[in-house]
Amino acid sequence: MTKKENSCHFIERRISLAKQAKVGRSIGKTLASLNNAVFDCKVLSRNHAVLWYEEGKFYLKDTCSSNGTFVNGQRLSATNERSLPQVIYSGDCIQFGVEVTEKKNVHSCVIATVRLFHPDGTEATKDNHRLLADGCFGDGEQQFLLNYPNSSIQIPPSQLFDLVCQINQSVRKQTLLEQQLDSTRQAMNEALDSAKNGWRSLVEEDRFLSRIQTLQAQLEVCLIAKNRDSPESSIIEALKLNNLKLIADKEKFEQESKCSLQKALENKIITETNLQTAKTKLNAKIDECRLLQESLDSNVKELKCLAQNCDKLKKEKEELIIKVKRFEDEDLKLKQQKLNTTVGGSQQVITVKKSTTSTNTIPPIMLDQDVQTTIDNIIERISENHQQTQTDYLNESTDFIDSISTEPKQDEQIKSFILNRHELVENHIQPMLNRLSLIKDSVDKQLILMNEKQLNINKIVENLQRKIQEYSILFQQNESLKNQIVRQIENENKLKCDIQCLRIQLEESSNNKHKHSTTTTANKSDNPVIKLEKSVQVEQQQFERKLL
Repeated sequence: MTKKENSCHFIERRISLAKQAKVGRSIGKTLASLNNAVFDCKVLSRNHAVLWYEEGKFYLKDTCSSNGTFVNGQRLSATNERSLPQVIYSGDCIQFGVEVTEKKNVHSCVIATVRLFHPDGTEATKDNHRLLADGCFGDGEQQFLLNYPNSSIQIPPSQLFDLVCQINQSVRKQTLLEQQLDSTRQAMNEALDSAKNGWRSLVEEDRFLSRIQTLQAQLEVCLIAKNRDSPESSIIEALKLNNLKLIADKEKFEQESKCSLQKALENKIITETNLQTAKTKLNAKIDECRLLQESLDSNVKELKCLAQNCDKLKKEKEELIIKVKRFEDEDLKLKQQKLNTTVGGSQQVITVKKSTTSTNTIPPIMLDQDVQTTIDNIIERISENHQQTQTDYLNESTDFIDSISTEPKQDEQIKSFILNRHELVENHIQPMLNRLSLIKDSVDKQLILMNEKQLNINKIVENLQRKIQEYSILFQQNESLKNQIVRQIENENKLKCDIQCLRIQLEESSNNKHKHSTTTTANKSDNPVIKLEKSVQVEQQQFERKLL
């Protein structure tokens, strides 16, 4: 609990909720401290409210307080009434009581922000509970996340919740982008339709105008033909017909050109729309590739963390197995000692059992020594097998030569026998060599791991040495401060002694003054006691100035 503005003064509190924590005013033996919720505030009641932790949630309840309890500005209950348990989250603003003015004295209330942590160390934020409540996961995933801290993989659930929040944000962004794309597509389609309709209206308007012009020309020709009945009328009619044909051809040409222009414009608009869609798709693919790359990097990091956790768990498992073996060996040792004490067996058996138990209880040696011993054993086995094969080969060859010595010498049979035996020996040695190479590879890997461990140990030792040096420097500084404090105390004691001496001198001078009060006023100015008193007063003033 940390203090906010307009709150009464208190130091930051850290309260354990293994049991219910009472919030109230400090009275008598119940004093305010850094690990409780008791405050030196007149606005609070004795038993103001209660805080507790239950089933993975933090609760706050008002216990009939007079000035009320507020969570994020909302009062939990009316005055002198118990409230229902209210779930609180990390970051909430909690207020106990209200500000009261009494005889021009303002008594402020307790206003604080809380940070809440589960037993596993994760913070109880509102987003984590919202994700589970809003149904962002299925039943199996939700159960997995709820039971996650008890799993063998030690990843904090806060990271999982952060990842889920990021995924939800990316999904929302994607839906918004899709909606924007749909709206832009609709606007483009509407613009295309309006452009097509406008172009058609323009073409039809031109057609109507050209048709009106042709009809006007025909009317004029007809009127002229009616008014004039001359011999040249036939020539004029022929010219008029030719003129009408030319006008019709002109109209057809204009219509064809307008249709071709319309088609060209439509093709241009289609190509532009295709280009824009291709660009949007390309940008979407680029964004998708970037997101996939980021997710791949995050997955690689998570896999590394999981691998490290698995290695830690394996090491812990091996350590537990070793401890179990030690306990078993110690148990056997105790049982054997009991049997030996009851039966009273011979000393030879006891020494043998002690030697076996002592060998069993020897602490585990380092990994490189185990590897070295295994290598030595394998090499000895291989050498023994090789010697055995050589002896078998020699025995068989001598037997074969002895059997052939009576018969005529056959070089080809001897050569074939030797070659066959040589192939058998090579086939027998080859798997051993392969096994040796595998063992060598495993030994190299183990040595690399041991070197890495040694480097880590060296780093830890260096850090420890640095810390020891820092602690030594701090210790020296502490000693110097102690010496300075001792000197200051000695100086203060000396000053106290000087002050006491001056006081004694002043008392003596005052006594002398009373004794010699009968002396004349003329001799007062020359009296040495008065001079001494004045000098003492001057010294006292100077000393007081020095002290100030």
